[in-house]
Amino acid sequence: MEVQLPFLQVIKKNFSFLPIVISEFSEEMAKEMAESIYQATRGKDVIFIASSDLSHYPPYQIARKVDKETINRILLLDPSRLHEFAVYAPHRYPGVSTAICGEGAVLTLLYLLPLVGGNRAQLLIYYNSGDVMEGMQREVVGYSGIVFLKG
Repeated sequence: MEVQLPFLQVIKKNFSFLPIVISEFSEEMAKEMAESIYQATRGKDVIFIASSDLSHYPPYQIARKVDKETINRILLLDPSRLHEFAVYAPHRYPGVSTAICGEGAVLTLLYLLPLVGGNRAQLLIYYNSGDVMEGMQREVVGYSGIVFLKG
């Protein structure tokens, strides 16, 4: 929230927001949460934001591979395939502690999208901490910006 709020305040001065923090989750819970959010916001002018880092602490080149797979599953708008990859990535790739740390939030958003008419995703940017901290590529964290659209 502390990362997103300053940007939102620049875009619009007066608005209300409701932060939802998800730590423990399951795919079923993400589906139920998406349905609840949809029912609570139906007919209202709402922007939904899910915030998460990508891979944590693998070497630079491994992070790029893991993050690419994670991003591709998000771009496909396929929460089940994202979850499947997130479960197995730490076992498949050395040094990966997680493929996506905010998976519950992203899964919830992916389940919410079809309910609100969202049917497209576009990658805006991808990088990892090794791209911005020269010489620090032994253990990195991945980041991306993805926008979800209707129509």
